[in-house]
Amino acid sequence: MDLIGLDVGFSKTRRSSGVARLSNGEFRIGRATSSWESRVEVLGSKGSADIAAIDAPVLPDLHWDARPCEKLLTLGAFQRRCKPSLSHVRGTGQQLRRAGFDTARQIVHLVPATPRKYSFPRVCPESNIVEAFPNACLGVAIPAIYFEHMPLVQRGKKFDWLYDQWLALDLFSKHALPLDLTGAFLRNCRECTDHEERAALVCLLTGGLVAQNLYTAIGERKSGYIFLPPFNHWARWAKSELKKQYARLEGLEIWVNGKLIRNSQSLPEAP
Repeated sequence: MDLIGLDVGFSKTRRSSGVARLSNGEFRIGRATSSWESRVEVLGSKGSADIAAIDAPVLPDLHWDARPCEKLLTLGAFQRRCKPSLSHVRGTGQQLRRAGFDTARQIVHLVPATPRKYSFPRVCPESNIVEAFPNACLGVAIPAIYFEHMPLVQRGKKFDWLYDQWLALDLFSKHALPLDLTGAFLRNCRECTDHEERAALVCLLTGGLVAQNLYTAIGERKSGYIFLPPFNHWARWAKSELKKQYARLEGLEIWVNGKLIRNSQSLPEAP
């Protein structure tokens, strides 16, 4: 597999964007600015990749409507454990949406669409770009008891706490094993302490799961989908919360491993 994981930063001068690539067994990771020239320094080869996962909204066109996928993750237990920034809100929310739209256009030539090879809901038909959300990717797999003992963390620091729980629970190994990513990728997951590079690693893992048809996607075509771990890897609380909140958002779709789930009753039961 050739995978790209990209944590979208806004700055054209500061290296605030984490970039990771796994290409033909070679692993590369580092920081870049928001410019293509800076990012390609880390990406290395300009050749095409199978899947790119970016940590920002992936939309068919730039608009400022509220997104059902973001709204879902502000409800119930999701609100405290993996709430996103709402990207229709002025300020950093809209800034992130704009950056995601620009980044997708920047890398679209690297990930041409191969619909017969990969089965996932696309909002950009010409490319294999998916949207990752590292906080939720990590959060939905962590058992409720860990959140009950979560310390107060500063704004922007929750991701690193979630990441450390994955390390303690060895969840990176669990998710990387079926993808055959147990070499340099897994070693970097365990050793990395840089916030942006960690986010890029989670994005790359998200792309790898999609490439193997192992994912849960929430959203709809107009405003995009957030891709999360396969439903059978979710913690019990997260499975129950998704079933409870599904019907509250009109038009929301849930995809599990390439299949559109028509209603909450069709979701697998929580063990």
